[in-house]
Amino acid sequence: MLKRFIYFVLAVLTLGACVMIPYYTWHSTWFGRPLSDIELTEYLQNQDNPRRIQHALTQVAERIEERGDSSALQWYEEVIRLSQHPVLQVRVTVAWVMGQDSMNKSFHQALLGMLEDDALLVRRNAALSLVAFADTTGLKELRTMLLPYTIVAPVDGGVTYLVSDGDEVRVGNPLVRLSSEDSIHELRSPLSSSIQSLPISHDSAVKAGMALVTLSPDTKHVWESLRAMALIGGTEELKLVSAILENPIFDAEIQSQAILTREAITKRLRKEEKETAAPRI
Repeated sequence: MLKRFIYFVLAVLTLGACVMIPYYTWHSTWFGRPLSDIELTEYLQNQDNPRRIQHALTQVAERIEERGDSSALQWYEEVIRLSQHPVLQVRVTVAWVMGQDSMNKSFHQALLGMLEDDALLVRRNAALSLVAFADTTGLKELRTMLLPYTIVAPVDGGVTYLVSDGDEVRVGNPLVRLSSEDSIHELRSPLSSSIQSLPISHDSAVKAGMALVTLSPDTKHVWESLRAMALIGGTEELKLVSAILENPIFDAEIQSQAILTREAITKRLRKEEKETAAPRI
């Protein structure tokens, strides 16, 4: 049982360390320069420079990963405090860092709170990190990573589209301008993806809650979700994975991971079924 748990944690740490930070850090930013303890503390507390905070957070993660370096513990409270930072990229990085120490109860609790974050990327990173704790609470968020994402109108108003069907968009790109009686709302992309559909005609009037834009699944998110589901997915996730295999829009890399994930979930479900059916003495 212990051997299985160790394998589980190592697999998830590898998942997070290899992809999440390179994908979510700001472009053209290098955080490889080692920081002294004094610098690390100063950077974490530098509210005017989010890039320095992010640099320090990656250094904390590296110290945690060394497994023999307990010095990272001194910054844990600061890391947890930064889970409320107003800058999106900082919170995204915090969610990743917390997944590097799957034995820390305070990190675990903070990640559960981050599942309620307003920002989609924060919620998704928190869900991935929770897998390291063998916690399935984030499964709902992991499922959404395999599906198109629909943006709805926050208020009544008139729609002006700033994109067209098929356009490629990055996180933060403006998608729709919604004009109400006393204000203008500009809705921006929460994902790096492409426009799958625009269900409303240009210059139409809409009611709050109506769908405005549907984004295609972000392939990087699909891949991450599939790897996480291989460790904690169940029957409902198996159906979604099978749908990925039947969808021709996904490339060979995604399809290969979907096959591995399906096999892992199927094997686990069969084992659980046998354990449940086995007579107890």
